Amino acid sequence: YARLFNNGTNIQLSNDIGKLFTTFHSKSTKQGNNLEEFINEFINNETHLKVFKEPKKWFEQQTSLENIFKDKKVINKCFIPKKYFTECGVECSNKSGIELDYIIINPDKSITCIEMKAGKNFDTKKSKGEISSLMNIKEILTNKGILVKELLIVSYEATTSTDISIKTDLKDVNKITFLTFLKRFLESPKAHEGKIYLKNKFEECADENLILFRSEVTNLLDRINSS
Repeated sequence: YARLFNNGTNIQLSNDIGKLFTTFHSKSTKQGNNLEEFINEFINNETHLKVFKEPKKWFEQQTSLENIFKDKKVINKCFIPKKYFTECGVECSNKSGIELDYIIINPDKSITCIEMKAGKNFDTKKSKGEISSLMNIKEILTNKGILVKELLIVSYEATTSTDISIKTDLKDVNKITFLTFLKRFLESPKAHEGKIYLKNKFEECADENLILFRSEVTNLLDRINSS
């Protein structure tokens, strides 16, 4: 970004302008991680459920897929090691395995596999890979005798499923809104509470970003006007 503003006489100023753009670009790309953090925070602190989350090493140490899912309701960052792909003769696009954003274990012990997205318009190439991963995981689980109820892509930003734009073949994958996702494992009033909870969390972040942006831009404009 700095090169866009470097006229040969303002190296430090152009670098500082570039850093500001970089800062907010980084914040934008981290929204997906923030989303999952806020979801886990709400479920753990405001509902009767607890999100299970462990490092990849824990998943790799399990002796079966059944052990991964046993006695759990919601799993975040659910890692399916490559050994299960190899056992079932299923393609794995990653050298160690595939990580799903969320797994829901339903009351009938069936599995819902979820990719969570902050936005609603998705890159075609990346989406194609995610659809493929979901389908491959379904094949593995089915091969192991585990019923897969749904494969879902969830958009936090979308208000209806038709708002979600994915320009690739969805195969067995469905698109749903964030509220619909919450209703998969929470009663409707609690699901609506969750939606409001996350809205408030993102708005708090927006207020912090506005304060930072105003301060930095004011400083930069003063330096530009005095140069």
